[in-house]
Amino acid sequence: MLLAPTFLFGQQSDNYEPLQPSGEIPRDITMGASEKFRAAREGLKEETRSRKAKEDFFLESNFLIDQVLHSGRVLFNDPVTAYLNAVLDEVLKDNPELRKQIRVYSVRSSIVNSFTTDDGIILVNLGLIAQLENEAQLAFVLCHEIAHYTEKHVINAYIQNEELKNGEAIKRTSFDSKLLEQSQYSKDLEQEADKLGLQRFLTTGYSTSSLANVFEVMRYAHLPFDDIPSTATISTRHFTGFMILTTSIM
Repeated sequence: MLLAPTFLFGQQSDNYEPLQPSGEIPRDITMGASEKFRAAREGLKEETRSRKAKEDFFLESNFLIDQVLHSGRVLFNDPVTAYLNAVLDEVLKDNPELRKQIRVYSVRSSIVNSFTTDDGIILVNLGLIAQLENEAQLAFVLCHEIAHYTEKHVINAYIQNEELKNGEAIKRTSFDSKLLEQSQYSKDLEQEADKLGLQRFLTTGYSTSSLANVFEVMRYAHLPFDDIPSTATISTRHFTGFMILTTSIM
């Protein structure tokens, strides 16, 4: 099960305490958006047409991410975030260099979702954790988000969207066509993250027996009940990336 006995004990009405961040504040939160933007811009080497789009992405995303990190909803040094990090340790135990690049935090939100930033932050909503059945499902969610990071899906989606808005040929197409193309591109990225995430998941010791139910969690997240017959396959789930986060909960 996802929740340890200490969490279950803490749910008793006479002994309940809400999750709170504690201890040293992570650098992800204390580092200002301007400093993050300068560091990201300095890392750009190519002088191509996409450089301007990348600079715009870093400028917008770093300030938007900071709004999330400073919202008071992001938890650190709490039991749930510690648990997420323990699962991430297990998933990436054979890839210590990649593990150093990724930071994971839990978020006080009932929305059933998880998000990835371009610089390696994974945010997992408590609403998603509450819907999962076991640690293996959580491990797959993390594998999926890791794929978003390693394949640079967030910045690629932004650049694709800018090209759709600014391209001469695209300007002559209808709004519906643009929306359809962008939607298809987003689905392609999600399917790639599912595929690569599954490949990584299969290298771990976690069981695949309940993996299909992860997709049902996302499919029926909006409904007020949990017992839904499982009919989905791995290709049916659609996780929302961080760029969707910036337009939906800000």
